[in-house]
Amino acid sequence: MLIGVSVDYIVRLEQGRGPKPSEQVLGALTRALRLTDVDRDLVFRLAGSEPPQAGRIPMAIRPSVLRLLDRQQCRCCVGCLRAVKAAYPGDPGLSRLLTELRTGRPEFEEHWQAGRSSAMHSLTKTIAHPDLGALTLDCDAMHVPDTDQTIIIYSATPHTPTATALDLLRVTGLESFATPTTE
Repeated sequence: MLIGVSVDYIVRLEQGRGPKPSEQVLGALTRALRLTDVDRDLVFRLAGSEPPQAGRIPMAIRPSVLRLLDRQQCRCCVGCLRAVKAAYPGDPGLSRLLTELRTGRPEFEEHWQAGRSSAMHSLTKTIAHPDLGALTLDCDAMHVPDTDQTIIIYSATPHTPTATALDLLRVTGLESFATPTTE
């Protein structure tokens, strides 16, 4: 459960029957087993992968972090990537990602050329929901030191109209609240 993969998958890996595990799975496995850096590197090499290196961005991104990234505005992410590039100037994976984004996404390139860096920090945001109205959320950033990642968390003050609206959204999901019209 700590790794985020099925027991069957782990059994297949142990028996050498499964596919080559990804770096993300290897990283999660070695963290769950609380291996030392030396033992972690051995596991990576035995699996045919290069172990994480100092001065390079850890490429294992937790699924929860990916879900949060999917919700971020492009402008904010561009500024954060600029700050990451300053922290990891020699990372080849980051350079490849930036090249791909700058050549394949005109909006990204436009924001990149603006030259703004940013870091995630706490603030309050108001989001206009089409059915529930204005939702005022606290936006906090948490740094995850072992992966050098930042998690953005939106929350509402308990017992407020926004907290009630979020509870409603948890129950209804993306269902439409509009009544159907008949003609």
